[in-house]
Amino acid sequence: MFTEKYSENVDAVFQFLMGFGRGDTVEWERLQTVMGCHRDDKGGRQIIRRIVKRLRREREIVAFPQTNIGLRLLTDREAAIEVPAMRQRKASRQMTRALRETDAVNTGALNEWDAAALAMSRRSIRQERAAINRSRKDVAALLKPTPTNPCRPSN
Repeated sequence: MFTEKYSENVDAVFQFLMGFGRGDTVEWERLQTVMGCHRDDKGGRQIIRRIVKRLRREREIVAFPQTNIGLRLLTDREAAIEVPAMRQRKASRQMTRALRETDAVNTGALNEWDAAALAMSRRSIRQERAAINRSRKDVAALLKPTPTNPCRPSN
């Protein structure tokens, strides 16, 4: 349950972050001083999540909490490049986890209908994961800097 104390902390941190803009990184020590608690405490994690949401909703700034660094307020270009890549990476990991967990199911204990449903689900998950990985590779190829060719003087 999110108490009034945390709501006041969220407001205080949001007011503190009004002095920062896109491309800035706010160190954890400064944020924790304003929050009134450590970022890894239960209340601290909730405050950070709510701040990230509020920044996105009210100021249209994408923010990433980064381990041992601080809260990064991304520029539009960084958000366009990093957010899709990160989300696709996470989606691919979730698909892999689902496949690993469904491998542990004893299909001999299932009836025919449930075993067929499990097989269809696994096939669908594999196809989704392959599509995500193809998309990741396509995006990475687009974002990769093009090689520069040396200019030769013309005669």
